[in-house]
Amino acid sequence: CALPISRFSPKGFVVVMDMGLDTYSAFISAYFAFFGILLVINADLFFGPDSIIMMAYFEDYSVGPALFFGKALGITILHLCAAPYVFGVPKEAMAKVWLSANICNVILFAYTIMYIPGATSLWYIQAAAQAPILLWNYCVIKDLPKGGAMF
Repeated sequence: CALPISRFSPKGFVVVMDMGLDTYSAFISAYFAFFGILLVINADLFFGPDSIIMMAYFEDYSVGPALFFGKALGITILHLCAAPYVFGVPKEAMAKVWLSANICNVILFAYTIMYIPGATSLWYIQAAAQAPILLWNYCVIKDLPKGGAMF
């Protein structure tokens, strides 16, 4: 489902942006690669209480295991983001993977908001950002052929 977005530019030309699979793949890869890169570098520096980019997700600093798993998550995210561009995974398949991951993210964000005491209000923004991402993701994959796997 290609969702063309049109608007008039200041000079009167119509700008049309295709919101289909290629645009979604590029967007979602860039969106998550941002977090992946920063997690690999230093989760506390970028997402801790004294975040240098003003994106403090937690009020407490991480301890050893959390720092390790933050870096491991960052590496995994970067591999997922690179999959269609570096490893040749079809964008259609990756869009289906991202839908599953995004649904799990919404559940995880809700859990974080409700049950983790040191979580900041930034999680509400992240949870709200998932709604249009999920909708766009669904629109992109709804007409794709099922393929040889489960989905």
